[in-house]
Amino acid sequence: MTELGVTTGSHGWERVGAISGFVFVALFFIAFFGLQDLDFPPAGSATSEQIRSFFERERVRMALSTVSYAAAWSAFLWFIGGMRSPDTATDSVRRLEGVAICAGVLVAGLALAGVALQSEILLADPTTDDATLVSQLALFDAAGGFFGITPIPRAAFVGALSIVALREGGLRRWLGYFGLLVAAINVLGGIDYVIPADWSLTGHPLLDLIAFLGWILAASVVLVTRRRHAQRGIRPGPPRRRLAHVRSEGPDDGGNAVLTTETTSRGDA
Repeated sequence: MTELGVTTGSHGWERVGAISGFVFVALFFIAFFGLQDLDFPPAGSATSEQIRSFFERERVRMALSTVSYAAAWSAFLWFIGGMRSPDTATDSVRRLEGVAICAGVLVAGLALAGVALQSEILLADPTTDDATLVSQLALFDAAGGFFGITPIPRAAFVGALSIVALREGGLRRWLGYFGLLVAAINVLGGIDYVIPADWSLTGHPLLDLIAFLGWILAASVVLVTRRRHAQRGIRPGPPRRRLAHVRSEGPDDGGNAVLTTETTSRGDA
């Protein structure tokens, strides 16, 4: 049975994956809910002074959130590495992991591209002319657009790893079922983004993001608890094989040989 998140001969990547998952979720929450102003820049009908006032007022918070986002998504890349299966994994597992890795890297790449655009806003001087203000607002919208299309690859990332967990074991089965639910919510969140409407298929515009972060946190906890169990010797031992020994008990009353069979179990070397 394949154990997701365990590399051959070492549990080091489990620790890396768990720690990276915790770091990613923590930094993302700090950047998104702590540093980022949820009151987005003024709409296109806003005056130049309103736009200029926004970027001047939020400059420090945007700088801190940019650094936090960059560090968070870098940690997410390490989390992806911590979810690898051993070299003995089956071909089907390898294919699903390939989907998960590509989707995860795509999510991180889109998010980091948005971070790069946001950093360009910080380099511009909002006190210059109106054209600079318009470009800053366009960059801000583009940065949000890069992140806005991530729910679909997020669904592929979580869904592929959840299927591996359910089919091959390794992670808790409840995490696999939870992951399939998270994947479905993110698919709906992606549809919400590309189809503008006054209502949301998920019930809340941030539900897909919160569900994704919750799955990463849950997976990190599972990796930590499983590693502790392994250190205490609770981890299942090597597969055992049953050996049958046949011996003769001598002739019966009719002169026929009596054979008995003993079955023993022995671990593989």
